[in-house]
Amino acid sequence: MNTSSLMLSGVAGLILPERRSRFTFRSPCSTSIGSPSRGVPMITSLLQIAYAANILILVPVLLSMFRDGGGRSIRAFQGQVENSDGLRLLVASLWSAILILSIAGLFQPRDFVSVLIMQVIYKLVYLLVYVLPRALRQGWQSIPQGLSFCFLLIVIVWPFLISQGRISQ
Repeated sequence: MNTSSLMLSGVAGLILPERRSRFTFRSPCSTSIGSPSRGVPMITSLLQIAYAANILILVPVLLSMFRDGGGRSIRAFQGQVENSDGLRLLVASLWSAILILSIAGLFQPRDFVSVLIMQVIYKLVYLLVYVLPRALRQGWQSIPQGLSFCFLLIVIVWPFLISQGRISQ
């Protein structure tokens, strides 16, 4: 075993060496996405799909959230929510924490499932308390439609991924 194989296999017991420097993540689910013949890490848990989606969604959103200061409209909310630096940065801080924990969730899917559960809860509350009443009062054009659709999709899909991840323990 070469030095890089030893280093990778020793990272918190998360990665197991296979033949000729191919690696897969240890996971409870049998679903796998990736290419072991090319040495690409395998996503073997439905929970990891949720964490990867969080990362893909949050990186560009956070870049804009941290730049949208000084009275400019918040691009993540399609200009439909009034910009307040304090609240914008509070939301960006929460989403940064979710991003960091999602990265950790790629390596320890079951240990970070509470992050996914929290997302479902706060997004459902936002949809029920802000989006739905505003849309019914002022019309659907008055809400951040892209964000609302993304939140709705997560509220519907994450419980399925969470339940499947739990079942396969």
